[in-house]
Amino acid sequence: LIYANRKPYSSWLKTCQANTDDRLKLLLSAKNKDNLLSTLNKDLKYSNKISTIICCDISHMSGSNTQGSSVWYDKNGSNKKNYRRYNLTQINKFDDYDAIRYVLSRRLKKLLDQKSLPDLILIDGGKGQITQVINILVNLNITHIPVLGLVKGHKRHSDNDRVLDENFNDITLSLSNYSLRLLQSI
Repeated sequence: LIYANRKPYSSWLKTCQANTDDRLKLLLSAKNKDNLLSTLNKDLKYSNKISTIICCDISHMSGSNTQGSSVWYDKNGSNKKNYRRYNLTQINKFDDYDAIRYVLSRRLKKLLDQKSLPDLILIDGGKGQITQVINILVNLNITHIPVLGLVKGHKRHSDNDRVLDENFNDITLSLSNYSLRLLQSI
């Protein structure tokens, strides 16, 4: 065992211990694969059980090389064969909303044709991004899929992240630590 008494080392040790504890909890719960989304279902209390989640994220480097990604997550974790990445050369460099509209419209139209829509949409962003997703769902006549937005915390610290529902209510405090970490990891 290591005991650190001096300043930077003691805080590093606490951080390492917290990370190890969180990882151990995640690994223990992952042993039962049906368990990955069960805690999230209990916390969210939606009428329909969540068995699939699609997450959309837009990334760029100072406005250049804009790319969008769509991650499919189910009870077994992330599904690599349903991962999609989009090069967004035709989108205005700094227009995240247009990029979200493009990526999700394309993805949801294809899933609608395949009759394999997700049970939840998770978007990286706040009110503006959630509004774009809701507009896409309305345009495609999809009414039954809830939307959550993951808002980055102060200085992009994950401990300060917030989760907003489709009505822009902050539901972070109603989620368990496990559910919050699961949404952040997706």
